[in-house]
Amino acid sequence: MAPDPRQRSFRAVLINTFVANITTSFLWFAVTFWMYLETRNVLVTSILGGSYMLGMAIFGVPFGSWIDRTRKKRVMVISQGVTAAFFAAAALVYFLATPAQVLRIGSPAFVLFIVFLLVGAVMESARGIALSTVVTLLIPDAERARANGLVGMVTGLSFMVTSVIAGLAIGRLGMTLSLVIALALTVFS
Repeated sequence: MAPDPRQRSFRAVLINTFVANITTSFLWFAVTFWMYLETRNVLVTSILGGSYMLGMAIFGVPFGSWIDRTRKKRVMVISQGVTAAFFAAAALVYFLATPAQVLRIGSPAFVLFIVFLLVGAVMESARGIALSTVVTLLIPDAERARANGLVGMVTGLSFMVTSVIAGLAIGRLGMTLSLVIALALTVFS
């Protein structure tokens, strides 16, 4: 019996989204760790964490509406493309400014760097929302519970793995190489 092409498609999307989630969360965690280690300022981590959660809360409903009206593959491609573009813009700010400028809260380099990363990270969340709807499109009714479990596992596992990888990357490789790796993997996924 040949494998169902919809099941194969679902697995491919699941794995691709896993890589995309790890990459996006990796960069956000890495920046948070890096900024705290460089500034020893807890306010920086509060700003980063709060702005991310606020962005997710504000854009969750519009993303849901957009995803309902748009082909899911298109949403995933656009989401990843916008994320890559904003991560590239953040990398440009990082490489053009001095580290002191990027690390000074309120400086134009800090604001641009964080806003570009934030927009990229929040935009990637549309991909996660679209993944949940793909279950309904590709998986037969009787198998949806298992598929939804896999979606939840990918989301949770990517979040868990990311914090460890980001901490190790900042500690061992530094921010510059972490940023380059995240940008390359974002484009790849």
